[in-house]
Amino acid sequence: LKCLHYQNKPVEECVTPQAFADFLHAIDDGKITQRAAKELIKDLVGGKAVSYSSLSSLSPSSASSQASLEQSVQEAIAENPRAVEDYRQGKKTALNYLLGVVVKKHKGQVDVNKTRATLEKMLKG
Repeated sequence: LKCLHYQNKPVEECVTPQAFADFLHAIDDGKITQRAAKELIKDLVGGKAVSYSSLSSLSPSSASSQASLEQSVQEAIAENPRAVEDYRQGKKTALNYLLGVVVKKHKGQVDVNKTRATLEKMLKG
């Protein structure tokens, strides 16, 4: 909506209801990350067609499979023993540090919630 405000246009003038609904479903279904959605909304509001083929290049599944994500989490855990120890001693901010390491490895193209859940699972295991 910030994009609409910046252009000083009503939403009906910039995007069709179906296109916006498809966009929201892609976010809900995990086909694109929130970060990618922020970039794509500019195109959508600007009147450019956003196809699912363009979304797939920004999707978390194409940027990192579950196996790749788990490997990155294992590497982050192995490379940062102090953060792991801090987390196990109750310092929840250490989890955010490890999360940042994994996201950086994937250049921001991962689902943060899925990555957090994978980290918590591996740290407890």
